[in-house]
Amino acid sequence: MADQNQNTQQPNQQPNQLTTQPSERAIKDQIALIRHIDDLIKLRNDPHVTPEKLPAVKTLLLKEINEWINRHLITKLDDQGQIELEKLLNSNESDEELDKFFSQKIPNLQSEIASVLFNFRTAYLYPVRERIAAEAKAKTAQNQTTQNNESSQNDFSDVGPPAPIVNKSN
Repeated sequence: MADQNQNTQQPNQQPNQLTTQPSERAIKDQIALIRHIDDLIKLRNDPHVTPEKLPAVKTLLLKEINEWINRHLITKLDDQGQIELEKLLNSNESDEELDKFFSQKIPNLQSEIASVLFNFRTAYLYPVRERIAAEAKAKTAQNQTTQNNESSQNDFSDVGPPAPIVNKSN
């Protein structure tokens, strides 16, 4: 499961005091997600994401994408699978055990994760693309209106004299 940490006991600690050490696979998974996030940020090209804000944006997106993955995988489990998952989480199982659990319970696990990444990408990029297209359309319309107004103010060659007023009084 994404962003799940392995708990290991340190030699000089009390038995109930555990430290969190991510597994090598969990680290690699998070690095892959960070690369995906970097690509999304570049594609979005949001002017509000300044270099000062970039680390916070990456952290927020990493958290969000992990939540999307976790929520999706949990919804793919039947009721019994969700009960088993809860037991595994309560017993602080390792990342390897959780990966094994999800691989057994969700046969097309990689495809499911890929679909979440695609949906996240779409949700993150689409609103900006839509806004940019709308702004471009509005600007084009405004430019056409401005050009039409300028041409109508300056060029009356195609306009004839005003129609005569007919007075019908008998």
